Amino acid sequence: MWELNQLHRSEAVLEQHWRVMPCMLLHSALMARAVLLWGELNIRPSWTEQARRQLPELAWDSSRGRVGAHEAGAMLTQAPARIPGAQYEPADADSGLLHLAGATIWLRAR
Repeated sequence: MWELNQLHRSEAVLEQHWRVMPCMLLHSALMARAVLLWGELNIRPSWTEQARRQLPELAWDSSRGRVGAHEAGAMLTQAPARIPGAQYEPADADSGLLHLAGATIWLRAR
């Protein structure tokens, strides 16, 4: 199955996305809901790093799925498929903060 005993160069570049971090519980909860985000909401989010905010950011093109950050935040915190214990805090018209167990991620519709 595996051919190398170390990470490939292309895998090592993405290490910051899967290393153990305070927001791993929140990342894992989002990944468990990926089918809902990608399929039902028709958004294609991607992880970005916002140096000015020092927080991971999950961003997507809102014109494609027409789902804004507030709608996604409501689904992730209030719908039957919600992340238990997560809270969403609107920040501005296009973004908000998703909180869980002391970790925070920006949700942003571009």
